[in-house]
Amino acid sequence: MKQGFAQFIFYFFIAFTLNAEAVKLEKMTMSIGGRAAMPMSINRHGEFELSADLAPRFGIFLLDNLELASEFYTQFKFVFSDQERRAATPIKWGLSSELIYYFNTPSIITPYVGGGLGFRIMNWNILAINLTWNVPVGMLIALEKNFAIELGLGVKGYMSFRSLAQKIEFTPGFIGFRYFF
Repeated sequence: MKQGFAQFIFYFFIAFTLNAEAVKLEKMTMSIGGRAAMPMSINRHGEFELSADLAPRFGIFLLDNLELASEFYTQFKFVFSDQERRAATPIKWGLSSELIYYFNTPSIITPYVGGGLGFRIMNWNILAINLTWNVPVGMLIALEKNFAIELGLGVKGYMSFRSLAQKIEFTPGFIGFRYFF
């Protein structure tokens, strides 16, 4: 049963992309979409953590192939470090902005690289607000002229008011969707 479903998804994806056009990433184009990921992190005490992220996002292209995107993300912790178990809630949220450059390719696959800054709130204590930076690398796979699936990798760092390098988070992969208008 699982194999049949996987084959159906694979053939559906292939059939969909054979008719696809490259997404137009031109100045003043806007995008809406979201990402989902399961990042792994190691805090400044060397402790491992696992979480799930959901991040709806909105973007606008300032120039051809250059997008300014903002996202509101929520994070739910599955595996806690000893430090965070005592200090924080299992749900965190934050806002960030990214500047993303899409490489101009004639195919339906468009690679990109970006960088971003934002903040994250662990609980309502001022000492629990983190400044964040992130570096996403990925690709858009056009399914239609205005719709694409997003696949990528990411590295995110957190800095608090108490320490400059509180945590580094590795996202071994994220998946998302984007609609361009």
